[in-house]
Amino acid sequence: MKSLRPFNLLRLAGLAAALMAVASCALLRPSLPETEPPDGPPEDPPAAVKPEAPPEAPPEAPPEAPPAAVRPDDPPEPQPAPQPAPREPTPVPEETRWEVLASGQQSAVRVPVARAIADPELWADVWAALHANRHPQPDRPEVDFERETVVVLLLGERRTGGYSVRITSVIPRGDVVEVKVEVESPGPDDMVTQALTAPYLIATIPYAEVDVAFSGDDLERGFEGD
Repeated sequence: MKSLRPFNLLRLAGLAAALMAVASCALLRPSLPETEPPDGPPEDPPAAVKPEAPPEAPPEAPPEAPPAAVRPDDPPEPQPAPQPAPREPTPVPEETRWEVLASGQQSAVRVPVARAIADPELWADVWAALHANRHPQPDRPEVDFERETVVVLLLGERRTGGYSVRITSVIPRGDVVEVKVEVESPGPDDMVTQALTAPYLIATIPYAEVDVAFSGDDLERGFEGD
């Protein structure tokens, strides 16, 4: 029988030590309990939760167009002129009718007179003075002084004929009645009486106890228009 080599003995000793180490590790390792399979079909795994979609953003408004650029040299647009408010028409005083009592060319009063008479006694005196150059005198016209006023217009003495005096309008203006007078004179080529005259006019207006204002021809100069 051949003797073993020392090298083989060493290899056997090392292998035996390795087996013992493996056996000791198996003894120290704990045993796991056996689990029984669950009854019934296997449960489905939970469904995956999808993440919520983010809320939709509102649509963006289209950008506003920038204002048109105005050049400094552009003239401003013309504006319509304001219309004036309509004015109410000025009321026109209504003219009043008058009545002529007497007129002529030969008054006995030789000075200019423009006067309103509202008194019966004064009216009688003026009528008598007016016809003092006539005999007999004409009858004096009756006047109702509760409703009327007498207007006496005397031109005074004139060198020739062709003169006359007349009333052109009678207009009430508040508390005053305006009597407008017109004096007619002969023209340079008119054929007139070559004698002294004194034209006159007497009339009534339908107002009582009123102030009378005269206007028209030559009142400030006493009807001495020529």
